[in-house]
Amino acid sequence: MAIRLTPLQYADKYRRLEVYLYTEEQAQAAVGDGLPPGGEWTTVQVHSYRINLHQAYHSTLTSLEAFKNVVRPHLDAQDESITVWVKTVQGQVVGKTYRSRKDLAENVNDPFYGKGSPEEVQIVLQLAVRYGLFPRGQIQTYCDNGNIGLDCNGFVGCYLRHVVEGMPWDTDAHTPQEVRTQFDANISIRALLDFNHRTQAVNSVIDVVQSPGSPFLLLMSDEKGRVLDHFTDSDGNTSYGHVMISEPGSAHIAHNPRIPKLGLKERAMRLKVVESAGSKGLSDSYYYVLPGNDHNAFHAYRGLTDSLIWVRLAKVL
Repeated sequence: MAIRLTPLQYADKYRRLEVYLYTEEQAQAAVGDGLPPGGEWTTVQVHSYRINLHQAYHSTLTSLEAFKNVVRPHLDAQDESITVWVKTVQGQVVGKTYRSRKDLAENVNDPFYGKGSPEEVQIVLQLAVRYGLFPRGQIQTYCDNGNIGLDCNGFVGCYLRHVVEGMPWDTDAHTPQEVRTQFDANISIRALLDFNHRTQAVNSVIDVVQSPGSPFLLLMSDEKGRVLDHFTDSDGNTSYGHVMISEPGSAHIAHNPRIPKLGLKERAMRLKVVESAGSKGLSDSYYYVLPGNDHNAFHAYRGLTDSLIWVRLAKVL
């Protein structure tokens, strides 16, 4: 049985992503399931924040179209195929063959929209070098320039789907039934508070401390406990939500926490939190969470930004 990765370990699969690089000639020399001879593994940091809101949409399309323009010619003719090789987050090297543009798009689109698994990101970087979008020496620059990356529920959703649920790395939820019952990188933040008996809202920090084996979701909310999301609310205002996930076993009650913005509190829950955040990218930091109010909203000090936010808490079952 595969050992389940923690959120922090999963984040490190992006931040220390191993990608196998090779030329088209080397790809054609591959035999069976073996890697192309003469290629090499390189480690890349993929940590940029990438979200497909209106202000970023043009940039996303430009990056994705440039990538597809160098790949499409290799799937033009009948019976053409493209084989790629990835290292799964569990460390197994596997090959995958695509025989149509549609099948390939299933995996290469996601990283440009902030929704890609580590394996899907490998495919994009591997093919970009293979077909000459940029030299292999510029692979880190390509990542740092924000061509690919993750948004908040892209990271959390991928972790929940591919690690917690154990769904294959190259699948997404598509049908209405799948969307309602399966975790996915495109799931709405509000839906994560109580999702298909897989998450459960909690109303006490003690519930977190007493469940050291479980990750917990922190969902940005208002003081009345209403989870924020990327939706237009009934009053016509647009709210921008955020979701984070805690590292199992990291929560404990901190006595006399010396956090000026929290005020003079006798104690708060301290826990390690992993998130993909605007301007910060894929990061981890310590949060201090105060007991919830009558609406089950928790005031939290967010170490990543040295700020106070309101959150709801949900246990991943």
